[in-house]
Amino acid sequence: MNSKIELSPAEDAALATVVSLLSDLTADYDISIPHDPYVELQGSLGLDSIDVTQLSSDLQSHYGPTVNLAEYCSRLDLDAIYHLSLGDIARYVTSVHSPGAS
Repeated sequence: MNSKIELSPAEDAALATVVSLLSDLTADYDISIPHDPYVELQGSLGLDSIDVTQLSSDLQSHYGPTVNLAEYCSRLDLDAIYHLSLGDIARYVTSVHSPGAS
């Protein structure tokens, strides 16, 4: 497993939002989305590129156009995309989104 992921309060709040959006997105699936920064979208949850694309759209709807997960993923190599974790997404969200700017 990766080294310990330390989340700031803002990152933890973003993680909670990501978990909520994913829970809505996967409501018809037989999976539970834990509030755990180590959980990987593809490696742990088995989500596919369509699910990640939908999550990207949902994040933009929630936070605004500055949060573009699809663009962020386009800069990653395949291994990094496969191992993209909820913590990685939470850190990305807080790096591009200013609080109160939704």
